[in-house]
Amino acid sequence: MRRGFTSFCEKPLANSLAEAKRLLELAEQARVNHVIHFSLPLDPAVQKLQSLVQERAIGSIQRMELYLEFPQWPRAWQQNAWITSRHEGGYLLEVGIHWINMIQQVFGPITHVQSEVEFPADSKQCESTVKATMRLHHGVDIQVSGTDHREGEERVSLVVHGDEGTIALENWRHLFKGGKGEELQPVPAEAEESKLPILKQILRILDGEPGQVYDFYDGYNAQVVLEALRKPGEGFTDLRPLLQSK
Repeated sequence: MRRGFTSFCEKPLANSLAEAKRLLELAEQARVNHVIHFSLPLDPAVQKLQSLVQERAIGSIQRMELYLEFPQWPRAWQQNAWITSRHEGGYLLEVGIHWINMIQQVFGPITHVQSEVEFPADSKQCESTVKATMRLHHGVDIQVSGTDHREGEERVSLVVHGDEGTIALENWRHLFKGGKGEELQPVPAEAEESKLPILKQILRILDGEPGQVYDFYDGYNAQVVLEALRKPGEGFTDLRPLLQSK
């Protein structure tokens, strides 16, 4: 705090949109830099994906698919009391929030969400199956497929279809690309960042160097999408009245 940064927040920003908005207001009133722990956009594979999109390597984007599919949830190494709870846990909150923020950083705001969620009979347990559509500000749809009973290994991936080819970011950091009708081939990315990329960026900023961080606005706007996915309404929910501008 003495160096001009708030506490290093974890995802999502808060337990509710009202609380998230209040945290954002408090940080702004204190006139300090506020940072949330979103590091996926800094991964070399994501940086390469972004450059390929900007270069129109697959032409004009037509549609996307986001896969959040697990053989079981929680994973074998994630056994704790809260990660399966409907209030604090679930793969949408634990994993999906990172992809929501990354998508909004690379492709722009998600403005509409339509979601169908299946929950276990136990009212305390988190989601089991999710089928949703997230619509970007320019009208491109992202089909979301989530499950906790996938056959085989987990798949956490984003597939981007253009009119001239496809880019796939598979399991967080394995990038593939192919022309229309061609088989996808691996795309090399530069050496990985530090294991603490956000902290590395903060240290750069504190030293007066350029750095990239994601703030409470990014956290709040990702949480708007997350809440629409987890608490579906009738048809598409228009998120634009809720999104915050910096």
